Amino acid sequence: MSQDLALREGALPVALTSEQLSFISRTEFVPAALRGNMPAILACVATGRAIGIPDMTALRSIHIVDGKATFSAELMVQLVRRAGHSIVGDVTDSSVTITGKRAD
Repeated sequence: MSQDLALREGALPVALTSEQLSFISRTEFVPAALRGNMPAILACVATGRAIGIPDMTALRSIHIVDGKATFSAELMVQLVRRAGHSIVGDVTDSSVTITGKRAD
């Protein structure tokens, strides 16, 4: 739900300063893989800003794998919905069904 709020049309994104990012860089709010690594944190935040997502959403939803930014499933769904498309899913103990519909 919090990611829904972070990406909602008209929501004001929070851009943190380098000093603020440095302050939170060693907290539990930053994933262990990034914790204390300011260059990686800044690269993650810059990636998020490039696609229009708030800094804290980027920190929890963008993961670096072999030097490439990858998006969490939750972030991908939110980006699809933000673009006006529809995506819904149904999960049972034995299957997962995802259905998408383009806005156009």
